[in-house]
Amino acid sequence: RVKGSGFAGRFGGDEFVLCITDPKQIEEIESLSLDLIDELYEGYHSELANVSINVKASIGIAFYPEHGDDSNKVVAAADEAMYFVKKNGKANYHIYQPEDSEMEDLQHTL
Repeated sequence: RVKGSGFAGRFGGDEFVLCITDPKQIEEIESLSLDLIDELYEGYHSELANVSINVKASIGIAFYPEHGDDSNKVVAAADEAMYFVKKNGKANYHIYQPEDSEMEDLQHTL
C-alpha cells in the first residue's frame, strides 16, 4: 500500500526499502510503519503445508535531505535506525537521530 509516487523493493538479504516521495506528515510514516509491523507479525498460514510464518519487522526511517544529501547517506541513516530497533527488541520502528551514530561510534571506541 504505497500511495502516490512511492515504491518498494528488496534491498538485499532480508532488507527492503520503501521510498515515499511526498509524505503528508510524520504521523503518516509512523502509521504506515505500525501497519506494516502488524501485518507481517499477523503472518501467513498455509493450510496445505499446515505451516504458519510470522515476521518481526524492524523498521528504520530516514528523511531526505534531513538525514543525508544523497540516497546512499539516507539509506545508511535508515540502516542505523533499523539496527537501533534490532538492538532494542525488534518489532518496532525508529526514526534516525544523529545521536544514533554518535552512540555507535562511542560503543566502537569503548
